[in-house]
Amino acid sequence: MGFDSGITVYKRVIDEKRWLDFLHTLYDTYKSNSIPYVEFYCNYDREKDQFKPLGGNNIDWRAVHLCEQFNFPYKSSSFWATGAHVPLRQTSPSIYTWGPEEQEEQRRKTLPLLRTEADKLHYTIDDAQLAEWANRGIRPLDCMQFNFIESVNIPLYGHHFKGFMSKTRGGERDKNIYVIFNRFFPDHAYYFNELSDESVYMRGLTPYYNVPGSRYRTCISTETPEQLNQFYDRLINERAYGL
Repeated sequence: MGFDSGITVYKRVIDEKRWLDFLHTLYDTYKSNSIPYVEFYCNYDREKDQFKPLGGNNIDWRAVHLCEQFNFPYKSSSFWATGAHVPLRQTSPSIYTWGPEEQEEQRRKTLPLLRTEADKLHYTIDDAQLAEWANRGIRPLDCMQFNFIESVNIPLYGHHFKGFMSKTRGGERDKNIYVIFNRFFPDHAYYFNELSDESVYMRGLTPYYNVPGSRYRTCISTETPEQLNQFYDRLINERAYGL
């Protein structure tokens, strides 16, 4: 329990060159690891001037491409969705759970959606592989991580940044990341801090990003499907040739 803070993206980042500039600025700001009680990790090759994924590059970009249908456009969220939405089960007036029944329901809803998208994209993927992806989900690659009570991850590619959420004790860090992000991508995301907004919640008012119909409630992309497919084709080809 407790208050959360973080960033939620409502307009997708599609300029990967500018995203790379953002990563460099973020790295230069935090590489000294001077933040009290915060561990900063970044896989950056100085010799090649290249950001690389944390934990290796063992990923099938086709799987991430198939998960696109659950993210943009979609209800605003700081989490990368890897399957069809299944709500938590309410077991009491104040307790919600996510158990085997919900996991199975999500798997059953997700699998046919992945198959439809795979066929549309002409991906040759057998049912066993799709079932594995539906069971465990596929997260995009991260290149930075801030550890402080809860981890905050920054993805390797701007296309996959939906924001993050953590406890407000990391609020100063979260706000600083937002300030840098907003410098490169204005009008793409909002910063929230439930602790500073406490009086709003206590008075029963609704923050602007929760107002029904608000543009902040929906993640949008100005990219065409063809442009998105080209982005993933590049990643798939780079992976195939070991680039």
